[in-house]
Amino acid sequence: GIELTGRHIVVLGSGGAARAIAFALTGESGAEQLTLLGIEELERTRLAEDIRPTTAVTVADSYLDEAALRRVLPDAHVLI
Repeated sequence: GIELTGRHIVVLGSGGAARAIAFALTGESGAEQLTLLGIEELERTRLAEDIRPTTAVTVADSYLDEAALRRVLPDAHVLI
């Protein structure tokens, strides 16, 4: 497996699979930051809002476009 403690994880998408993955990763992984990148604003922001109260992980979300990828990926440790 991959050690996620202190890591920055980026998840592309915000649908059902991304939701399940994001909750699993923020549960007990020890990750430091989770960034959700997706094109559906309401779905993406709702997912971020649902996760935040359940974890100490810093959760951010942004529209998925080239600018977001260029901004987020250099600091990411894991891309899903």
